[in-house]
Amino acid sequence: VHALVRRHIRQQADWDTGQHGLPVNQTDMIVTWLGFAVAGPLAAMLQGQLVLSARDFKAYLHLHKYAHWLIGVDPDFLSDDLAYCAWLLANNTRTQPGPTEVCVQMAHALAEYKLHQQYPRFSSIRGRWEQHKQLSRSHYFLGAHSLRTLGLSRGHTPWWPLISLPGRSALSLGRRFLIPGQKALLARKGREQQQKALDEIYLGLDRHWAPEKNSTVAMRA
Repeated sequence: VHALVRRHIRQQADWDTGQHGLPVNQTDMIVTWLGFAVAGPLAAMLQGQLVLSARDFKAYLHLHKYAHWLIGVDPDFLSDDLAYCAWLLANNTRTQPGPTEVCVQMAHALAEYKLHQQYPRFSSIRGRWEQHKQLSRSHYFLGAHSLRTLGLSRGHTPWWPLISLPGRSALSLGRRFLIPGQKALLARKGREQQQKALDEIYLGLDRHWAPEKNSTVAMRA
């Protein structure tokens, strides 16, 4: 996505690279990298959904380090050290300006998309239930002030993460470290959950895509 956006903006007549630099700058790419590499797994761990050893986390960070080197993050910033990555994410996040109107619109769109998602059964009820859980998780991580700033407070509380955390954490810890053979089972279950989520998002739609057939760029070995 970054490459496509950068290519599109650079083709615009009013974009002056000498004045504005490259579209999708290093700060934006760094925050995207660390959002996936640090915030994602930490959020799952803080909800009791995932248990990672230090070695697992370092391997995960290393994977994202390589992936984002490919999309153009400067090697001087890249690291697989969790403490440095967390510091860099916090530093870049806190230096960002407050939410613009576009940010608010995007936040509302993300908060409402569960209502329009198609589910195999009881789609309307399921959509509202999933939205309530999503906004509860948002309150858990962002806090009441941030939700009010985005216009999403509406009395939501972090009820879902708080009530599900104890049992989910105990189950995750037991399956990850105490029960033999569970690591492979968890990996398989996680893949099944990914597939289920995609099935719900693209319900009834053909999502098969072969890059070598659809891309205008010749695929090379």
